[in-house]
Amino acid sequence: MENPDKVFDLKLRCYAFSKNVVLFINNNDFNRVYHSVIDQLLRSATSVGANVIEGKSGNSKKSWLTVFQLLCVQPMKLNIGFV
Repeated sequence: MENPDKVFDLKLRCYAFSKNVVLFINNNDFNRVYHSVIDQLLRSATSVGANVIEGKSGNSKKSWLTVFQLLCVQPMKLNIGFV
């Protein structure tokens, strides 16, 4: 049985993800060496929700699929070098 408290709305999930990343970065002290990586993490995490909204405002299903495919690539960029 599914968890009734789990959020399935994509916009709300993107918001929650972005908020969690911002809080994670805010609550931790990172070495100066990692500032560019943390900056990229913040920009990538917060742009996912904006891309979803932009994609949903498109006029066609093809437009939405194109933006959604780009969204699938963004989280993979975050995993490069963190194996």
